[in-house]
Amino acid sequence: MSLPGTLARWLSRPLESADEGGEAADAAIVLGAPIRVDGGLTPVVEERVRAGVDLWRRGLAPVICFSGGLGPHARGTVPEAVAMAEAARELGVPEAALRVEAGSPNTRENALRCAEMLLGEGLRRVWIVTQPFHLRRALFWFRRAGFEARGWRIADSLQYADPVRGLKWIAREYGAWVRLGAWEIWMRARR
Repeated sequence: MSLPGTLARWLSRPLESADEGGEAADAAIVLGAPIRVDGGLTPVVEERVRAGVDLWRRGLAPVICFSGGLGPHARGTVPEAVAMAEAARELGVPEAALRVEAGSPNTRENALRCAEMLLGEGLRRVWIVTQPFHLRRALFWFRRAGFEARGWRIADSLQYADPVRGLKWIAREYGAWVRLGAWEIWMRARR
């Protein structure tokens, strides 16, 4: 393995969290990421969609919720969730199995808006689908929003196939944890 590959795997380990086993949940929530200007999926987003559809096909999630609006790194005008849901339809997922949350710009808002949408339907036990480096923080927010959230690990994720790009994503994720810590301190100080 190359030096960047070894470094990416080592640095991503503390960020990863996944539940083993094939237990069924009420839904899979597939988190968004920036898409192309033309509304097409990037390889990262496509990887997430395929993992969510795989959960649905295996009977581990009868509902797939795609979550993501126009985030801070958006390059187009189509919300991430809308583009992801369209890709899932093309892969054979019926409309009745789809939920689309297209207003959230970040992981925290993904959790809050999905809670508004899904908890009222009784969809509490969920698989969270994202790249391994993003799972631990995503689970933090979704559990805080009231879900019984489990992380679905994309085993052969692009973060490992392209370690140089993966290192960039991992560095950004560590920055998000620093901001999360600062946010938590600020919230405690307000009490």
